[in-house]
Amino acid sequence: MSEWKEKLPKINLPYIRKVLRFIERGPKLRFDMGTYHDHVDPKDHDAKELRELHYPACGTKACFAGWAVMLQRKPDEWADVRYNEVAPEARELLGFTYDEADCVFTGEGCNYSSFAKQLRGLKRSLREVLRGRGIKAKL
Repeated sequence: MSEWKEKLPKINLPYIRKVLRFIERGPKLRFDMGTYHDHVDPKDHDAKELRELHYPACGTKACFAGWAVMLQRKPDEWADVRYNEVAPEARELLGFTYDEADCVFTGEGCNYSSFAKQLRGLKRSLREVLRGRGIKAKL
């Protein structure tokens, strides 16, 4: 009897690392695992108001999946990213199965509000997915 096996998408480790570096090197306010993507027009707010609203100067914040999608676009197109398109597009770009994407996009990083704790939680979820695929990699 033959067993049916799902063909797994190829994990895009270079792109995973690129998105992580973007998040790590940028303003902390632009990373928020609590939202796929959110944007306010910075022309409508001064710098102090943006900080009080917990937005970076560009007015755009997103989670790991959101930034995976937006980094494929020009910054002036970031506000046009549709919320319902983020998870499926990010899953494809990163090479995750549905369950792997769920582990990363709604995993441990979402349980915290601080940048450092969100990032640590995200990396733990990413390592869990990579280990499940037999991939040993430094993030």
